[in-house]
Amino acid sequence: MPYRIFVRKEAEQDIRNSLDYYKRISPKLGHDFISRTDEIIAQVALNPLLYQPVHRDIRRALLKQFPVGVFYKVLGDQVIIFAVMDSRRSPRSWSERN
Repeated sequence: MPYRIFVRKEAEQDIRNSLDYYKRISPKLGHDFISRTDEIIAQVALNPLLYQPVHRDIRRALLKQFPVGVFYKVLGDQVIIFAVMDSRRSPRSWSERN
């Protein structure tokens, strides 16, 4: 049974910002970004413990094709997504959100 996914408002904004950025480069790239984001969130819902912790109990799942990570925490049968951002950014950018 998949875990329930909750995406915090900050993570939703991260997705919108990245989508806008990639769409400016190419509409197809924007479409690919959303597809990859949906895919990784679905994978996290099925098996959130598959991905390694990167800071305390925060885990990161990387998107295919993009330098973007989904940063999340597992709480019981729920997954809380804190950030969806460039994985090369400083950990301080997303770690302060949890």
